[in-house]
Amino acid sequence: MSPAAKGTSGVEIVPLADRVAAMVGFRVLYLVVLHAMLLALHLPQVRAVLVASAAYLAVTSLLSLAVRVTSTPVAARAFGVALLVDGLFVTYLRETLGHRAGVDIGPLALLVAVVLLASFRTGIKVALWLSVLFLVALRSQETGLLPPAAVLPGGLDGEQRLVIDLLSLWLVTITTAAAAAAAERELRRRRYDAEALARFAERLHLATRVEEVAGHLAGFAVESIGATRAVVLRTVGGSVQLVADVTPDGRGRAAGADRRRLPFVVADAGTSALLDLPRSVDNLALALRLDPERDPWLSALLPDARRIAVADITDAPGERIVLVIALRGRGDRTENRALETFAQATATASLAWSRADLLVAAERRASTDGLTGLANRRTFDDLLARLHEGWTTSGTPYALVLTDVDKFKSVNDRYGHQAGDEVLQIVARVLMEHAGAFGATAARYGGEEFGVLLPGGTADEAMALAEKVRLALHGVTEPVPVTSSFGVAAVPEHCTEPAALVHASDAALIHAKNTGRDRVVAAGDYAMPAGAAAAPPAAAVPPPRRRDLRAPAAPES
Repeated sequence: MSPAAKGTSGVEIVPLADRVAAMVGFRVLYLVVLHAMLLALHLPQVRAVLVASAAYLAVTSLLSLAVRVTSTPVAARAFGVALLVDGLFVTYLRETLGHRAGVDIGPLALLVAVVLLASFRTGIKVALWLSVLFLVALRSQETGLLPPAAVLPGGLDGEQRLVIDLLSLWLVTITTAAAAAAAERELRRRRYDAEALARFAERLHLATRVEEVAGHLAGFAVESIGATRAVVLRTVGGSVQLVADVTPDGRGRAAGADRRRLPFVVADAGTSALLDLPRSVDNLALALRLDPERDPWLSALLPDARRIAVADITDAPGERIVLVIALRGRGDRTENRALETFAQATATASLAWSRADLLVAAERRASTDGLTGLANRRTFDDLLARLHEGWTTSGTPYALVLTDVDKFKSVNDRYGHQAGDEVLQIVARVLMEHAGAFGATAARYGGEEFGVLLPGGTADEAMALAEKVRLALHGVTEPVPVTSSFGVAAVPEHCTEPAALVHASDAALIHAKNTGRDRVVAAGDYAMPAGAAAAPPAAAVPPPRRRDLRAPAAPES
């Protein structure tokens, strides 16, 4: 069987068994029409043709049965042999019955059936086979091996009739083959698109982050649609962020793989003529080129882009995710097939984006404190375990700051728990602002107590962070003035185990509370109170160093 009859993955577009069954049906129909014509014309060759037809149908049917009982290569060869028998039979009829309309249509009908049911390449081979048979028959008649043709209408000699037959034969073959090739090519493209969309959907099923979804979608646009550039943009208010950017030289990369272009942020993008184009029913908007005056930032991002297609992945209130691609095409035209595939891929990605967004939101709720928005205790414990693993495997130090809001109980008692919640939120916001500058993670440790973990941090860095937070809290006046006390410990400066680190930092915090509040105290900078539990034996505590950053206590709330 011709490879052209197969899909891009090597699987037949139409199974060989179905093609063979259709050819058997064609032969039966052809013989029925032929014998009806013979009976209507009362030709004397009816009996001979009937015997030949029975033999012909028996041989081709046996060859066709091979498709169901043998392997694919043998079945394909049997199918080819059956087509050779077809050629012999129609040539026999042509020379036996002469050039009558019903007989001459036989070879042409056979060629049309072969081109449509097998492949256009196979049809050309059968046309060549028939041409050889016709020529052999003519030469055999001229040499006396075969009797002359029964009918030669119009006073034409054998060679003239052969030329007319061959021209008719090849005209039908080439015309049908051209149409079949175009249809087959389109069918293969559609199959390729369907397979590509299936693989794309499978990748999206495994994506758990919106950035992964964006990267897969942009990569699909370049790989399968043939885009010269694909970008995913997130617009929030007046700002625009580049989420994914893929070009043909980076096909298959996940979002953010090209750090030279990502992240791309326009703080005050304003309106966009391209992004604000009205969408069609399939969520598409098309533009031939960008207008540098109406889309300056987009023109800078996509210079010289032509045949641009835009589709919304999501259009939620306050946030909009848009895919923009530059398509290949001839002149100002773009293939409808590419646009249809683009629309289907975007619709699939939209669902995956929503699912990934929900997963991220669920993980965020599971890992953050609902009141303050900081990491919760479980996240704190997990990070502490990872930091300790980094210390034991690669010697990476880390530090801990524990802080407790001063006289928090009196805030709740005098102003109510709502005011207390506001205080906790204010402290959390200050911690988050300053922790980010140190690459630290702030968490709500419990109640009014917070913890800050500094990966790779030292005690001095933790002290500096705590001092910045302490001073920043002095600027809080609403709903009440706020101060906080801090205890600092670090690995390996004060201990080498997570439990010992928490113990040392908590002991330093208690010391800060007991000696005036609104202070930053490091482990080892004070004498342990009588009766206090000592750090575990594994702790390696250096000689005490005075680093008391005590400040005047704030007035009581």
